[in-house]
Amino acid sequence: EKKSSFKKYDLYFPGQYRDEKFGTNFLNFIKMNDDKNYRFIINEKFKYYKKRNFKLKLIKTNLTHKSYISYIKKSQLIILPYTSKLYKFRTSGIFIECISIAKPILVTEGTWMASEYKKFNLNELIVKDWSKYNLKSNLKIIFSKKIKVKLFKIQKKYKEFHNMYKYANILENNL
Repeated sequence: EKKSSFKKYDLYFPGQYRDEKFGTNFLNFIKMNDDKNYRFIINEKFKYYKKRNFKLKLIKTNLTHKSYISYIKKSQLIILPYTSKLYKFRTSGIFIECISIAKPILVTEGTWMASEYKKFNLNELIVKDWSKYNLKSNLKIIFSKKIKVKLFKIQKKYKEFHNMYKYANILENNL
């Protein structure tokens, strides 16, 4: 486990580079959090032509599952600035996979992911307005013991529901 007292942070923005995932919310996050202590790990299709302070690690569009999980584990924080309108009822496999290893994920208010967080009182990881969200002022909260405990609770619940045996039973009962 990585310590939460890092001075530099790897921020992973997983998934295909599409507008509903990396649109206005994402651009607002960049503007508010252009910091030399952050390294954005993101899809190779990401283009940002303005001068920036954050470091950048571009990764292949199609990662192997092993590489993808490796980036999740190595990053301190996963960021899913998805559009609430399009993700109000859409699930996210990335979210489920990150929860299964109790990784903190920032999500957008009004998304399915935010409603899942609310069930476990993880409101601190829900971003209401990406244009006003200052990551630096929230790092202490995100990596607090209180949040870790809540993440372990949601992890446990998710592992009870999202597992191979449950999936096999569902398939078996629906054949």
